[in-house]
Amino acid sequence: MTAVRDLFIRLQAGTALSAQERRDAWPGELPEFMKDIAGHEHKGEGKTLFRERIAGKDDMRRKAAAQMFLAWHRQREGGALPTTDSSALDELYREMADAHAESEGWDAFTMLVEIMGRSLRKRKGKWPTHALLHILLVLDELISGGVLEITDIYEDGATAQKMDGFAQETLDEIEQANRAVDNNNATEEQRRLHNRVGRWVRQGSETSGAVRQRHQHWRERAWSRFAEGTMPPRAEPDGGWFDAADQREAWRERREEQRKDDPLGFLYG
Repeated sequence: MTAVRDLFIRLQAGTALSAQERRDAWPGELPEFMKDIAGHEHKGEGKTLFRERIAGKDDMRRKAAAQMFLAWHRQREGGALPTTDSSALDELYREMADAHAESEGWDAFTMLVEIMGRSLRKRKGKWPTHALLHILLVLDELISGGVLEITDIYEDGATAQKMDGFAQETLDEIEQANRAVDNNNATEEQRRLHNRVGRWVRQGSETSGAVRQRHQHWRERAWSRFAEGTMPPRAEPDGGWFDAADQREAWRERREEQRKDDPLGFLYG
């Protein structure tokens, strides 16, 4: 009720709400889930990934979480990667108004966010949302494909470092290519990378076409780094690695063990 009261006071005072703040007030479990994940003044600071790795105000971090959730949800459905602009997020919140976190398996998204918070080191300029979206999707796919095991990243520091190295290097190459093109000193390889990927983080970055174009590059890099083999075509998942109740229970037990070992919550996001 405190959040509803604050919204009422702001509206009466003539203070405009952001699009995400309006979505925060929608019915259903998704708004509260996003607040738990990305932080809210009445719900806590959120997971490490959003608390420490993404710049911006609370509502922008919740928007980033919603964009990542939308892409993850569509990938799980086996559909094309979606447009992630404000209207697409509005449609997601309408679609999920009657959905329930437990029955929909949203724990899988939470776990991926926690793994990323545990694995990815801080960057000087923070992590851009577009990169985190693709990292989350390829991580989900690598686990679904049996390339990575859940325990690999929770228990094996070398695997977590490898994930961070892959993510940092891939993003660095894209950003360096963009800067080189801006400065008119790009190599041929950097120009190709800019045309294929880099320009799609700038123009129309939230359109479905841009998301798919960037994700193809991130997938190729991920499968090359972790599987050392031919990347399979995007599959239509049937619920994937997190579908079975015993896997969900095993993950919850592991989190509880880590919570006891690390009361401050540093290790589990």
